[in-house]
Amino acid sequence: MIKLNCVGDVCPMPVIKAKKILETIDSKETLKIEVDNIEAKENIIKYIKSKGYEYKHYEKGNYFIEVVKSGNIFEKEEIKKEGIIVISSDEMGEGNRELGVALLKSYVYTLTELEKKPSVIILYNSGVKLSVKSSKSIEDLKMLEDNGVKILICGACLNFYNILEEVEVGEVTNMYEIATITNNAKVFKV
Repeated sequence: MIKLNCVGDVCPMPVIKAKKILETIDSKETLKIEVDNIEAKENIIKYIKSKGYEYKHYEKGNYFIEVVKSGNIFEKEEIKKEGIIVISSDEMGEGNRELGVALLKSYVYTLTELEKKPSVIILYNSGVKLSVKSSKSIEDLKMLEDNGVKILICGACLNFYNILEEVEVGEVTNMYEIATITNNAKVFKV
């Protein structure tokens, strides 16, 4: 068994360290990862699931994830590298805040009316505030998600703003996945 201590590491380092080791070990070997925060645990499990690896996890003071690369390894469905929109703020543009909030609400609504919808919307920094119940764009984002648009929300950002429990739409993710999706993609930043 190979042991990986990621205690004290923050996103995306635990995932990157685990990925590097998993790329080099035999398919029958076990990697035991130790982390000290729930976000790191969830991000590692998400990565492991995306690769189709077998795993189990438990808590004993810290969080432990044991991973075995099985013979049936598959890649997660590839996300289209086009039509990716990144929203990094809860307002659009710079200047008057009231106008910026109204513009962003109008923009998100307009996406619901387009014939060709984006494939992914990524929310980070204060843009994550669009994913919570009190957001003026929540119904439009739900409609987009119902129409096949993948909505990804930065978990570290949700934790920073202390609104993780208020998320109403989308999937909480990490910087490793955001970087993977946006790498060599056609991205439009709002």
